[in-house]
Amino acid sequence: MRLDQIMQDPYGNYVIQAALSQSKGTLHSKLVEAIKPHMPVLRTSPYGKKILSTNILMK
Repeated sequence: MRLDQIMQDPYGNYVIQAALSQSKGTLHSKLVEAIKPHMPVLRTSPYGKKILSTNILMK
């Protein structure tokens, strides 16, 4: 399964949000960088919007 598919899945989205909120430093930065290319798709997905609506991408 690809990252964009995981972020649009209810459970997968929860896992990504939890990983973003718990990760720090380099790991967090790498996760954010992996998500950034998918932002246009996430804006159109109800579950993707949950990731974008939180401030955890800016941590």
